[in-house]
Amino acid sequence: MAWLMMLGLTACYDPLAPHGPAVVLEEIQPDTIPAYSRWYGNMQACSGLPELPWPTVYVMASPIYEDGWRFPCKSGMCAGVWKQRPRWIIIAPAHTGTDWNAKFVVSHELLHHLLDDTGHPIEFEECGV
Repeated sequence: MAWLMMLGLTACYDPLAPHGPAVVLEEIQPDTIPAYSRWYGNMQACSGLPELPWPTVYVMASPIYEDGWRFPCKSGMCAGVWKQRPRWIIIAPAHTGTDWNAKFVVSHELLHHLLDDTGHPIEFEECGV
């Protein structure tokens, strides 16, 4: 059930078209949170896709939704977003750690990055995100 709730919160749309105020708090480098590099390797291995350069990862917050779990985006409310051009991943502050929720959201967006696809092909189910 938690997986379905997170799937509902994770949207993969253009973060530059929010439906409310949102502020970029910081940029995350791959060595800032070592688990992110590990999760990226897991998504690469699971999908069988070649490694791509690390995307720019931003943390975005909204003063309207102070819980830190989501931010306004084109699809409504998002926990994470992948933008194809330029290659950006934007995540809500609550997902910057290494817990299960963070792993799910970040891995989900990293798989979009590897697939270069905003859709949700079979690899998402096969890789558990």
